[in-house]
Amino acid sequence: MMKKKSLAIISTYNNLCGNATYTQALEKEFSNFYNVKIFQIDPLLLRSNSSNDLKLGNELIKVIANNIRNYDYVNIQFELSLFGLKKTVIVKRIKKLLNSSKKTIITFHNVETKKSFFTKEFILSISRFEIKNCFSLILSTLKNNLLAKILDKTIKHSIKKNAAILVHTKRDKQSIINRYKYSKVFDHPLTFLNLKKINNCNNTSKEILKKNFKLSKNDIIIGLFGFLTPNKGYEIAIKAMKYLPENYHLFIIGSQNPLSIEPGKQINSYINKLIHLIKKDHKLSRKKIIFLSKSNHDEFIEYMSLCDINILPYLETNRSGSGIAALSLECCDKIITSQNFAFLELEKYAINCFKKFSIGNYLELANAIEFFDEDFTMSLEKYRKKYNIHTNVKLHMNIFENN
Repeated sequence: MMKKKSLAIISTYNNLCGNATYTQALEKEFSNFYNVKIFQIDPLLLRSNSSNDLKLGNELIKVIANNIRNYDYVNIQFELSLFGLKKTVIVKRIKKLLNSSKKTIITFHNVETKKSFFTKEFILSISRFEIKNCFSLILSTLKNNLLAKILDKTIKHSIKKNAAILVHTKRDKQSIINRYKYSKVFDHPLTFLNLKKINNCNNTSKEILKKNFKLSKNDIIIGLFGFLTPNKGYEIAIKAMKYLPENYHLFIIGSQNPLSIEPGKQINSYINKLIHLIKKDHKLSRKKIIFLSKSNHDEFIEYMSLCDINILPYLETNRSGSGIAALSLECCDKIITSQNFAFLELEKYAINCFKKFSIGNYLELANAIEFFDEDFTMSLEKYRKKYNIHTNVKLHMNIFENN
């Protein structure tokens, strides 16, 4: 019997993080073909700027780099915020890992590009003497351009080491090919489940959840999933609920992002804002909007499949993909997203698979929910067969073995 090839995956693992969940999905599927070892990075350690933690973080990367030398293949799950806060530190750490790998795929979960300071919004803010907004836009652009510089150096070193680059949108793939004149760039949308699990999800009776929460068969459950952060647009969904009939209920299934936890703070300011938004309106009762925290991945997926409609009312986040959107496409037949760039890109793979509404327009969202009469079943079935964790892993294997 032929010995299995070895694969090292460098990523976060076993924590509340989309990157970690994705890595666990890859590990499970890859294990059918390779001997897989996860080399876990600690984002809290790597993001610390204390002199002691910087040394410990560099030592962790050094240990991983020494270990992966003997692996046939290496996959680096790269997200800037996971490897540090300083440009020089992040670039140095990634270079060390790339220099120690034989055959590498580096997965970029986001591709930042340099932006101009003189946008229409900035010029308009100056003309209106909106000083606070001007400073906010300047800081946002500075942060983006710093990330773009780090990414640029990482991509250039990846090319130097002949590593394959994998992204989650067709836009990012074309952007890297055009900018760097490099052909070893591949794309595949985020996926988590195999076809069997997808079919099991979609055959689950939605009455279970209604029964557990003493709701009737005529009640409609709207699901909103993920970390409770402003970019996910939770307040837009809450505002929309005021314009829906009494039998519509919003289940907010998520928790505070661990990276936003502060010592001694009684409650996260954004979560507090959501609670006050609900409390000040008598129409939004405790039964109408239900908060649930599900840290167990299987339970999270189960709830996603039990909701009648999943909504993603995100703001523009400058992100390339969304794990919640990917799971929703796998587990739910009725999905509504905001019209941000990430979802417009996702639509290039998931053609005619979900409804969209204009960012922030909670009245339009309410109408989209109440009058959801489109049937996306056939389009979703086609998408799920073409893009799932098995096709994702097969693409990786083809890159490793033939490039």
